[in-house]
Amino acid sequence: FDPTIGTVLVVGGDDTFGNPLGDTWLFDGSNWTALPGSLPARTGARMVFDAARSTMVLYGGASNAPFGGAAIDETWEGSGGLWAVAAPAVTPGGRAWHGLAFDVARARTVLYGGRASDFVFASSADTWEYDGAQWTQTASAPAAAAMLLPTMAYDAARERVVVAGTLVAGGTATY
Repeated sequence: FDPTIGTVLVVGGDDTFGNPLGDTWLFDGSNWTALPGSLPARTGARMVFDAARSTMVLYGGASNAPFGGAAIDETWEGSGGLWAVAAPAVTPGGRAWHGLAFDVARARTVLYGGRASDFVFASSADTWEYDGAQWTQTASAPAAAAMLLPTMAYDAARERVVVAGTLVAGGTATY
């Protein structure tokens, strides 16, 4: 949700044949509107609203190369569906199917888990934070298992990001 324009924003995804898409759509609660000038095609990217800077942050995604390949190593920022690629010196590397949440108390986008490639099925167990200029790897507390498709959210009452149940590297559900 992008509160600066009061709409839900959807970027990329898959078509019915599993091909990554590069379109951007806005939903105002009644109507969907396609926006021109979208991002390069991707699936498995994650996006959050950075409330400190009033901008959307999108990271990574699965490659649109034939038969998969390395995940996308890109940070994009935007508002109202207008995007610009950011160029931090250090990044989490190519990543898809990761979790992403915005930590309001610390004004940081937090990334956890995911996969670096469609050819390597190992999931990651690392945590990264983005302050709008740099990505920094941090220690999770407590350390969590490697996760693919983690669900993340900001818990305002406890002022922390929470990672919830998903599939781990071996395919076992955790909660």
